[in-house]
Amino acid sequence: MEEWVHTSKVPSRFYVGLITAILSMFAFTVDCSGSPKTDSTTISLQLNIDLSQHSSIDVQNIYCKFSRENGNTREITQSISANKAVFRFDKIPNGYWRLLISLLNSHNEPLYFFSREYFLSNELNEKINLTLIPETGELHHEFPEKSNSDTREYIYIYSDQRNLQPKIFRYSLEDSTFQQVTFWYRTVRPVYYANKNKILFTSYITVEWMEPDGTNRELLYQQPRIMSYPTINQTRQKIFFYTPGECSPRQIASVNIDGTGFQYLFPQNRFDESQPEVILNGDSLLFKSNRSGPHNIYILNLNTSEIVQVNNSRASSSQPHWAPQSDGIYFRDRNADDTRSIMYHNLESGETSEILKADESLIRSFSISPDESSLALVGRSYNRQGSTARLSLYNINTGKTHTVFEAPFPLGKPNWVLIRRDNYK
Repeated sequence: MEEWVHTSKVPSRFYVGLITAILSMFAFTVDCSGSPKTDSTTISLQLNIDLSQHSSIDVQNIYCKFSRENGNTREITQSISANKAVFRFDKIPNGYWRLLISLLNSHNEPLYFFSREYFLSNELNEKINLTLIPETGELHHEFPEKSNSDTREYIYIYSDQRNLQPKIFRYSLEDSTFQQVTFWYRTVRPVYYANKNKILFTSYITVEWMEPDGTNRELLYQQPRIMSYPTINQTRQKIFFYTPGECSPRQIASVNIDGTGFQYLFPQNRFDESQPEVILNGDSLLFKSNRSGPHNIYILNLNTSEIVQVNNSRASSSQPHWAPQSDGIYFRDRNADDTRSIMYHNLESGETSEILKADESLIRSFSISPDESSLALVGRSYNRQGSTARLSLYNINTGKTHTVFEAPFPLGKPNWVLIRRDNYK
C-alpha cells in the first residue's frame, strides 16, 4: 500500500491563505526544482506550493506524492507556513511517475485533487514551473501535449461520501490528468447528454446540467423522487432511473428531460429492481431484478413492454451495460467467495463469458471504453488507517491493469464518454 506524505492540523493562518485557490481563479503555482545531479539514474525534486495570494476555508490536510505501479518515492515534508508548503522527493528513479496533490478538510471531504503523469529524468531543466488553476483544473506546463486527435475521452466519476459533500471529477485519457469538475455542494451521478453536449447530474432533490468542464451550471427541475443511476434515451428525450426503496422495493421510473411525465415502469411491482441502462437512441432497457430469485439481468422492450431474462446466475448480477461496439451486454457478478467478475453476454449466440475476476480492491463498479477495448474499474481496499479507493484501467486484449488514481474516500460509478473536440470544454 502506498503511503501519502501529508501535513495535518494546518494552523489557521495557513488555511486563511489557501482555499481561495479552489473558489477563485487565482493561480495555484507549483514549482519543481531539480537538485544537483549526483546520480545518472535518479533525480531529487523539491515541490513548492505557493499559497501567498489565497484566503480560506477549512483545510486540514495536504497530501502529496509521486507514484507508479511498482512503488513510490521516499518523501519528506520539509516545511509548511501560511505562504508555502514544501515537499522534498529524494532519489526518484528515472521514468514515468504520477504526481498527486490532495487537499482535504477536517471531515476528510475533498476540496481539491490534482493528478498528472510526467517523465522524470536528470536531464530535466533545473526549474520546472507548473501553474494550476483549481477552479477549472486547467494546467499550464512546459511538457508537450501527447496527442491532437479529433475527440477527447473522459471518465467522469464522483466521490461517494454519503454524509459529506460528494464532488464530480473527470480523468482525461488524452493527457492523463485527473481534474475536479464541481466545487459546490453535493453533486453526484454524472451522465453525458450528447444532444446538448452537457453533463447531467443530480444534487440533493434537483436535476441539473453543466458544460463538460463544469461551467455554466443550470437547474433543470426538482426531482419528483430521489433519482439513482440515471441513464438518458436521447430519441425519447427521457431519463430512466430507479428510486431507492425504504419500506418498499426499489422501482424503475422515467421522466422527461424537462421534468414532466414522471411514471413508474412497473407500478404494481413487488420485485426489487434497479440499475437501468437504456440504449442511447434505441428502444431497449437493461435492468437488474430479483424476479427469478437471485438478482439477474433483464431486457425491457420499451415499445412492446416485453421482458427477456439475460442470465440465470446463482450469483448476484448487477451493473448491466450495453456493449458500445458489439452485440452484447456487460455486467458484474458477485461470486460465492466474495470476489467480483466482469461478464460478457453475446446476444446473438446467447453465450456468457468471464472477462475479469478480482476482489473488491479492484472491482466495485465499472464502465466500458467507447471502442470496447478497455474497462474503467473502481475498487476499494481497507487497512487500519481507513480505506483507499482507486480508479484503474483494464485492457481487455492484453489483460493488463493500470491504476491511474487513488483517493482516501469512496468513489462512485465511473462513466466513460467520448466528446468531439469541436464540442468539448
